[in-house]
Amino acid sequence: MEEKTFYKDDNVLVSTSRFVFSGRTFLISNLLSVSNSKVFKNDIRILAIVILLIGIFIIIVYQIFEIIIISISGILLFTIKDKYAVKITSNSGEENVMESRNKKYFQTIVDAINEAIVY
Repeated sequence: MEEKTFYKDDNVLVSTSRFVFSGRTFLISNLLSVSNSKVFKNDIRILAIVILLIGIFIIIVYQIFEIIIISISGILLFTIKDKYAVKITSNSGEENVMESRNKKYFQTIVDAINEAIVY
């Protein structure tokens, strides 16, 4: 049977037999499922919340710093963008193999891998 390519770009290849990303090859026959998942970066959010709490404390004690501290924490909270990952499940377990902020790009790859799995 001829190998069919479902998706290919500079970094990714998805065919009927394999999924290749950054030099790592996963056999399609070993994949049980694939999904697009959000990768939470709680460490930055926790930092922003701590800064906000410090800012609130400083408001009570030192009103001069209130705008600066609250502004920094507000900017951090509103500029944090979620990361997405291509999550594959194989006989070896579950793994996030790619991460990016481009959800649409990853959904294209997930769709191609799913198509390859059921082909």
